[in-house]
Formats: sequence, structure tokens, C-alpha cells
Amino acid sequence: MTRADKLVIVGVLVAATLLGSSFWLWKAHNQITDVPQVIIEVNGEIKEQIPLTELKPGKQYQIQGVLGYSVVEGGENKVRMVESPCPDKICVGMGWIEHPGEVIVCLPNRVVVRIIGKSNTKLDGISQ
Repeated sequence: MTRADKLVIVGVLVAATLLGSSFWLWKAHNQITDVPQVIIEVNGEIKEQIPLTELKPGKQYQIQGVLGYSVVEGGENKVRMVESPCPDKICVGMGWIEHPGEVIVCLPNRVVVRIIGKSNTKLDGISQ
């Protein structure tokens, strides 16, 4: 076995290790649970993770973003953004989200509110 063969084997092992560990980290970051979870992130860092069923109607969470505070409010198994320092307030206009896969994004303040979990939602349409 030549030196080049050994370098190729080591390179393949390093690449496989990096690929496996990045998949493990992605899976840990995007856990799918039986109970839907509300994830609130700022700049990609999770600041709050709350089971959707444990949100108290009217309870507000102040989240510090890059421009200031965004206010997220819980409802009966749903969540919305009620206040944000961004100029257009598109995130506030999104309204309530309640199903896994739904997301509210405040791009200027870099705040993301998303729901993860197993989706038990009904189809909203079928095309052929």
C-alpha cells in the first residue's frame, strides 16, 4: 500500500466522520416529537422551546432580536407575533400559527417562530 493510498483512506474516513456527525447534529436540532413544539430562535440560536399544548392563552414572551424586542403571544394551542421593531410588520401580519411546519419570520430582527412535530393536519387540497 502506497502513501497515496493511505492518504485516500484517511481522507475518506474523515469525510465519512464529518458527514455522519453533521447528520447527527441536524437530526438533534430538528427533533420531531409527538407533541408539537414552538421554537423561537434569534440568529439561528434557540431562545425558547415550549410544547404547543402548554402555551397559556395571553401569555407573552419578549424575545431580544438584533433591532430590539419582538413579542410572541401564546393562544389555545397556537402562537403569533404581536409586536416587533421591524419597519414593515409583516411578521405581525402573519397571524396565528398552529400546525407543524408553519413559520413566522421577522427577517430584520432575525427572529423565527416555528412549530415542529409530527403533522396530524388534514389535507388542504389534492391535485391530479
